[in-house]
Amino acid sequence: MQTSRRGLTHVLPEATPLEDEHSSEPSSRSEPGDSIGKLCCGRLAPGRWSRTFGGYRYAYAAIDSILKLKHPLSRMGDKAVKEHDSSDASLKEFRMKRIFLLVAILVATSSLAFGQTSRNHTGRAGNDDEARRQVLATDDRRMGALRQGDPAPLRQIYADDYTLVTPSGVIRLKDEQINDLVSGRVRYRKIETTKRTVRVYGDVAIVLSREKYDILQAGQQVGGDIFFTRTYKKFGSEWREIAAHGTFVKQ
Repeated sequence: MQTSRRGLTHVLPEATPLEDEHSSEPSSRSEPGDSIGKLCCGRLAPGRWSRTFGGYRYAYAAIDSILKLKHPLSRMGDKAVKEHDSSDASLKEFRMKRIFLLVAILVATSSLAFGQTSRNHTGRAGNDDEARRQVLATDDRRMGALRQGDPAPLRQIYADDYTLVTPSGVIRLKDEQINDLVSGRVRYRKIETTKRTVRVYGDVAIVLSREKYDILQAGQQVGGDIFFTRTYKKFGSEWREIAAHGTFVKQ
């Protein structure tokens, strides 16, 4: 593409149009930055500016070309340029135009970067919401299995190295918890959750919950109002509990 004004002539590099890898026809949808890409670099496949980050390449090429633009006065030498600097309106207009194009390109590329960041943030928020839903569903299954005295779901939910620190400070392992349930030594007569919050950190989730228990252990009634911190980790597509710690809530 040629640009000219009062004897100013410069050939900007032609950009090779980007073709969609899944279609032989270029998309007709225009996205932010397409107009600037066309202005500064010639042909540009619409819709590919922000989707493939190709726009940044066009922007850098355009900036490089604009910085190389020279006014005809520059051919006359530094002395001639200085002599005409305060009186030649075309030189001032040329410089302003070059500054305007540079600012426009920088604003457009910054907008693209901000938009990409916003989309990434939205995607992460959506993934965290789905993870919370899955963790809560797993935690509900855990409590359901304890109420019913069913050890089968617990074998899947508890990780092999699962540990529980009871409110009284006793450390219990996975096999101990399940064996007590199978033998009937421990019976969960009531489990009531009054508050529960899930925090997701990638493939790890922390469940903070306040639970009221009515437990019959070796013929004695135990339990009470307990605040639990449970740690879940994702193994493949399944969330499993790896640790839990309980503390009695002071009334």
